[in-house]
Order: sequence, then structure tokens, then C-alpha cells
Amino acid sequence: MSMEIRYAQADKRSRTQQETVNTVAWMASTSKTKLPGHDGPGVKVHLLDGGSFSTASMKLLHKNGSSEPFRMYDWCFLIHHRPSNRYVLWDLGCSDDYSVYTPWVNKCMLPYANVVGPLKSLKEQLEYLGVRVEQIDSVLFSHAHWDHCRPISQEFPYAQAFFGPGTKGFCSPGHLESGEPSYEVEWDGRWFGSQQHVTENWTEFEGTWVPWGTFERALDYFGDGSLWVIDAPGHMPGNLAAAVKLQSTDEWVLLGSDCCHSMALLRGTEEMATYIGEDGEVKAYLQQDIPAAHKAIDNIRKLEADYGVHVALAHDATWMIEQTNSVLMSLLDDNKKGVCLTLPIKAHPKYPEQITMGLRVGVIGPTGFGGSYLCVELIRRGYAIRGISRTPEKLGQNPAYTPCSIDIEKASFEDVVEVLKNLDVLVNEYGPHTAGEHALEYKPFLELTRKIVICAKAAKVGYFVMVGGCGSLHYPGSQFSTCADTKIFWLYYRRGIADSDAHVSYMEERLGSMGTSLRDYRNARLAVRQGNSDPAAEKLIDKYEHTVMSNDSALEFVTAGRTSFMFFDGNTSFRWTYVSPPALYRSGLRTGGYTIVEDELPVKPAPEGHEESDLTGRMHGISAADLAIAIADEIGNQKLVGKHWSAYSDMSDDTPTPSYVRL
Repeated sequence: MSMEIRYAQADKRSRTQQETVNTVAWMASTSKTKLPGHDGPGVKVHLLDGGSFSTASMKLLHKNGSSEPFRMYDWCFLIHHRPSNRYVLWDLGCSDDYSVYTPWVNKCMLPYANVVGPLKSLKEQLEYLGVRVEQIDSVLFSHAHWDHCRPISQEFPYAQAFFGPGTKGFCSPGHLESGEPSYEVEWDGRWFGSQQHVTENWTEFEGTWVPWGTFERALDYFGDGSLWVIDAPGHMPGNLAAAVKLQSTDEWVLLGSDCCHSMALLRGTEEMATYIGEDGEVKAYLQQDIPAAHKAIDNIRKLEADYGVHVALAHDATWMIEQTNSVLMSLLDDNKKGVCLTLPIKAHPKYPEQITMGLRVGVIGPTGFGGSYLCVELIRRGYAIRGISRTPEKLGQNPAYTPCSIDIEKASFEDVVEVLKNLDVLVNEYGPHTAGEHALEYKPFLELTRKIVICAKAAKVGYFVMVGGCGSLHYPGSQFSTCADTKIFWLYYRRGIADSDAHVSYMEERLGSMGTSLRDYRNARLAVRQGNSDPAAEKLIDKYEHTVMSNDSALEFVTAGRTSFMFFDGNTSFRWTYVSPPALYRSGLRTGGYTIVEDELPVKPAPEGHEESDLTGRMHGISAADLAIAIADEIGNQKLVGKHWSAYSDMSDDTPTPSYVRL
């Protein structure tokens, strides 16, 4: 998984200001005041990849933050206390296995954050470090939020978990108290429920709490001053930070968790994002107690300034991007550190070599709907991505991502060939113009597809992946007619997408006024179904469906998509595969599963007594995230060379999700 640099972008200091702030912070480390435990043996700390949120919003972090989605990382840490040979984890990050989360998290958090687990599981990361899961004796949770905490009994069977004081009182009784899992309760009953529901071995920290540095309460975890668990209220009750003394350098690092969510907030160059609650009070999106949170942030600032403590926050990547703090960079694996320090922007802290070892994949249309999801998926797998479009930089910045700005329509064939040279794979995610002079036109799309094919062959691209539309797929029950040839298909298609709130929301986000008319059509159909119909609703339905059958604005482009398949079908002069998404292709959850169908539109079996050509309620769909998985798998396996195929997945969740993701 690669690094996001938007934290650095969000901090709007000039370069001079940036260097001044860094200089002040690092100068403090040379004149630091000694902290309790300075004579202790210290610990070895490894940063672990805990996954990320694909579509986080800076508006939730910063008062003047952008609403454009960005990738927010989720770090956790392995702590090794050599004198006792104990291995302890600080937080767990996110998981790809959504079943470990409560129904509330699955309903209210995952669809909006588009959570992905780490590139390699914690078990794999630990094994890479020579540590077995059975050796983990404790998991210290900074707090009880789902992106830091999950049940451990299966993952770390011999470990005991610890939470901060006050956690149980705040989080009990959990989501299982009624006997059935509740969709309305955030807190996990497997931790905080009644005795019959608890599955996890845990306790709250107990012992002697003493002042440490600028904080009033801290607990000496190992008893020798190597690891201090710090009471740091603000984010939520029971919130903790941890201070570790590194055995290799005697330097102190504060694992700040969610005391603060970005270095811009810590430096004071951005203000905390707030809103007015229903009770009229000012509230923060990410901090429950604003005064306490400000105090915790101030304490951390003073730890830096007065004691030379180095700060690693749970969701911040600034120090990896800047690579100026050698103490924090030492948290990366020793045998990778030299490689990491040569990269201008830090990528994946544990597997940086994958940036160059992976396939070189070009993606035409990297900032669009399908293209953005595909780029994110490919970067997660360690591929080097070349984003090709007029404004490829909009996807974001990443060491595994090289933006190549070119207008393929206007550029010469020679210039396009140069951009495509040395690619192992080229994916064409180019979509039609939805506005302007050539909006949804037949000929411009065909001419551009032809140009790309010619240039890809001239550039000797190893494998061409064409992402077209469903118009080229055979209509169910017909050997010769495609969906584009079958007018009634478009009526079934419009009805199918109108039945999904998520699909209509997706169309509104992408197509503006076209999506608005679809929303009106959906509302009218719902009114008829619910018995609330009126002549105006029925007239709207009739008019909309008449337009679909007689003059659908998208039909010209869809026909062009069908015709573009002719450049590929039976062509043995280059290696290709042609992907046609199913009818109900939209943004949605990343389920991780899919089913391949060759040549035909994916549909459910016709009910007994129904015509095969009747597609009412039968069309399959797939989310952009799941189709990205299918395409990425094909890029890696290349088992469908020379094939025309589609894929579908579980689309039962109808929660609207963002149409675009960013690095």
C-alpha cells in the first residue's frame, strides 16, 4: 500500500516555513530535558501497515479542509522489550475481513470510508520480522474505535488486551445486549457486553499513574521506563497515547494515536474541523471533548519543544514523505531503511521494493470512475502505475504513480506512442465526454479507440486491457443480437438503475442533469408502487420511457462501444482482453468477490414461465471496487487473453458511495 501526501499538501506553509518548523523540532532533540525512564533499556519498535480509508475527507480534519476524497493511512506498531523478550502490539488498524466489525460499523462507516486492509496481513508482517502470532502476549489499544480495535481471540489467541480507564463505562453494554446484533449501537459487545456475550480477554489498565513529561498521568508498562502508557483524554473516554524509548538511540517517540489527526493540526497551521450540533453546541467531527483534545495537542507540542520527543500519529504520513527525521524513519525495518531513504516520497513502509518489482501498468483515464478505483487497487498490489490523461495529477501523488499529461485526442500518434512505451500492461478506461461538443458521440469515440490500439501496438505494449460497455455483450437468449442492438434492453436497464438509490446517486454525481431526470423517474416509479401515484407521476414515467425507447441520449455512444469491440474480436496481432461491465455497474462496497461471465450479459435465471428476454429484476451488477479487483487479478494472471468477458458481484447493499477515489 502506498503513501498519501495530502497531509503535506493540506499544510499550506511555504517551503521556508516548513523548514523552519522542522529545524525547531529537531533542534529540541539536541537540548532535551531528561524524562522519567531515561536510564531504562529501551525497546525496539516496528511500524506496521494497518490499512487505510480510501475516501477520507479533509473537511472532517481541518476547518478549511477540502471535500475532495483522499487516502488516510492507519498505522499500528510492534514493540519488543528485549529484557523480558515480550512482544506487544499497539493498535491493530483496519481489516479486509468486514465480518470482524459490528453491524453499525458495516452500515455507517465502511461504505463511506471505503476501508481496505493492509497490503499484507498483520500475521504476514510479523512473520516477516521473525515473530509468530503466538508470541504476542498483549495488545494495547489506544482507544475503542473500530479502526484501531477489533476482536483478537482468533488473530492473537495468546494475547490479553488492554484499554484505557473509563473505556468500559463508556462503551458498555455493546451491540449484543438485546440478544441480537444491533445496527444502532457502535460499540462491540464482544468486548464490552454482558458476560454471556463477551468473547475477548481484556482489562483496563491498572496500577500507579504518575506525571510524565507534560502529561499528568502515565503508567510504566514494563516497570523499567521503556514504555509509558499515557492517559490522554479528548478523542473519546479512555483515549491513550504511548511513549517509547528506542533502545538503539535512546530517543523518545510518542505514539500519538488519535490525540491529533494530522501534523498540520499539531503545528497549528490548520484548525480543528467543527460543526454546530442539534443542541446548539460546537462539536468536533473527530474529537469528543474539544477542550481536552486541545490540551492533549498542546501537551504533545510541549513534549516536542521541551523534551525533544518525536511524534508518530496514527493517521499521519508526513514524516515518511519528508524523510528528514531519522529517528522516526528508524521505525521502518532496518533492512529496508536504506531503500526507503532513497525514495523522494515514502511509499509502503515495509515493502518499498514492490514499487519497482511490480508490473508497469498504464491506465488511460486514471482520475475517472473506473480508472481511479483501478489505480488504487493496482498500487495496493505493488504495481508501478502510469496515469495517462489530460489531468492525471488529480488522482493524487504517490511514488508508485507517475502522471503523464497528454491529450490523446489531439496529440500526434508519435507522441502517444512515446507515452505508451515500456509498459507491460495498458488499461483503457477512457470514457465518453458527457458534455461539450462531442458529448456521447459515436465517431469520436471510435476514432480515439482506433488510435489507442494502433499506438499500443507500435509501442509494443505487452497486454492491452480494454474496458468497454455492456452494449457489446450478447443479449440473453440471443446468439446474434447484442445489448446495443436490442431496444427493449435500454428500458430494462433504465428501470433497473432507477430501482437503486445508490445507482441513481452515482448517476447524479457523474452526469448532472441526466442523473436528475433519472431521480425524478425513480421517485415517480416509487410513488406508483406505493399507491401514491398521480397523473403527473404517470405522465413523467411515460415520457421518460418513450424517450428511452425512441431517442436515448446515450445510445450513440453505447453503439460505439459495441462497434469498438470489432478492433479486438478475432485479432491475433496483439495480446488483448475486452472487459464489459454488467448493466448495473456503479460505485459500491468492495466485497472482494466476483464471478466471470464470457460474452453474455450477466443475468439471473429467468423465473419459471417467464421469457428469457424479459430482464425485469434479473440484471446483475458490480461495484467499481470489485471490478477493479477482477481486472487487477486478470492483469496478474492473464488467463483471459483474447476473451470478451464481464463480471458481477454482490450488490445487495444499496448505500450510496463516492464515485471517485484518490490516492
